[in-house]
Amino acid sequence: MAKFSRKKDGRWIRFALRRWDFGVALVTSGLCAAFVTGAKLKEVSSELITFFGIQSAVLFPAMLLTATILKPDGLTAFDLARYRRALSLQMTFWSVLLALDFLSVGLAIVGKSLSWQFSLQIPYLRTFDTSAAMIGLFGLVGGLAMVRTVHVVRGVFSLMNLNSDLVGKAIAAKSVSIETDRKANVTPFAKPAGFGRVIEPPVR
Repeated sequence: MAKFSRKKDGRWIRFALRRWDFGVALVTSGLCAAFVTGAKLKEVSSELITFFGIQSAVLFPAMLLTATILKPDGLTAFDLARYRRALSLQMTFWSVLLALDFLSVGLAIVGKSLSWQFSLQIPYLRTFDTSAAMIGLFGLVGGLAMVRTVHVVRGVFSLMNLNSDLVGKAIAAKSVSIETDRKANVTPFAKPAGFGRVIEPPVR
């Protein structure tokens, strides 16, 4: 009887939860290769190209915001290193998704121009029909790009939270600076002559 290892099995569960989008894309790829014909896919190719084009256009402002969101106000060296690592991962995600969109558009354009009829000819042997394989490849790439749209929303919310955090740090740093300047500009109390001298009462 197999023993349950919480550490090992939990690691696989966390990996599966992080890679669920790739699993969905694999299933989509298999279904497309098995059931979607070239004629049907050609009918919706224009709509798919439009969708991936719109998604690409949305990614560019997000990438620009990710690259320029960090400001020096209120940040320590530790904060800068931590935010830079997180933003590098975010930028990598945007870049991969953008590449998936471009690849999907390229496959859709080529597939539509050839009516999704592909073949592979091996000299002196035979010609293989690779239409189903290409449709499956498009289902994998396009499905992964579509499913990862969910992560786009999460990424935008994370940028919003980061921006709020940076604004809060900047306000706190400015408040400290204003308080320090106020204390530095306070005019010291000038003691008048005789201040604090004890006056003896007159002797009667």
